[in-house]
Amino acid sequence: MQTDDSVPKSEWNINSAVDFAFDENYSHNLADSVKPPVKYSGDVAVSFSADCKWKNMTYDFSSSYQLGGEMSDKEVCKSADEMKVENTLSYSIDDFEVKTSLSMTSQIFDTKEDKLLESSFMSPGNVSWSLGLQYSFDKYLKGSFALNLASAECVLFLNQAIYDAKETDEINGVLKGKFIYNMTGLDFSYNLRKKINSVLTVKNNGKFFFPGEGKFFSKEWINYFKFQIDNEISCSMMKTVKISLKTRFTYNKNLTRTVKLYNKIAIGIVLQ
Repeated sequence: MQTDDSVPKSEWNINSAVDFAFDENYSHNLADSVKPPVKYSGDVAVSFSADCKWKNMTYDFSSSYQLGGEMSDKEVCKSADEMKVENTLSYSIDDFEVKTSLSMTSQIFDTKEDKLLESSFMSPGNVSWSLGLQYSFDKYLKGSFALNLASAECVLFLNQAIYDAKETDEINGVLKGKFIYNMTGLDFSYNLRKKINSVLTVKNNGKFFFPGEGKFFSKEWINYFKFQIDNEISCSMMKTVKISLKTRFTYNKNLTRTVKLYNKIAIGIVLQ
């Protein structure tokens, strides 16, 4: 007789959110008659995820896109443009999972600075593959820890015209005419989630990539080390409306070339 576990199960979730943020220079001297420009910024984020289970096997697919703008002194510019697609296949053994994943991250629209093209689709882009072991638990809080000993990161730069426009032979570690820079290493990630009550949930996620090239904390190691830490406190109402406070701290020199920290309030509609 066929059991419920042997029947493929799938679940689709569509999440959309409109996020707004306010930014002002709080270090401004109140005695100064010249006020700094006030900046308004906002973004729209849309995500889709699906999973399919069969016996001890699970396949997860997720994709998201974030587009945002910023207005200062009546000038509007792009502040966010990121597409991410991720595929994960795992095999469960009690609380442990052998997991492999393939993901891609890129912007979609061109970015210009002083009318000079700085970046475009997959220029730069990032493709990551990993294979490792994950431990999951669901006691006081729900979470998981994963260590991927086989991890590969590929930085792509497909738009070769940007090299000529900027008069350079190397951008984001990718040499002109090579299109791609490969590196291997290991990565560690974790996911923590605590449901306080029927409406309030707290989440914390983090992912760290440690390149295998160069000595520890050397210039080469720092150039390609990256991490992202996300925190979220969300309040669900009527099962379809969610208000959340989000914080993200990232470092990825090859894509963002900086350390980024932001806080924002998101109002979203969740469809399942």
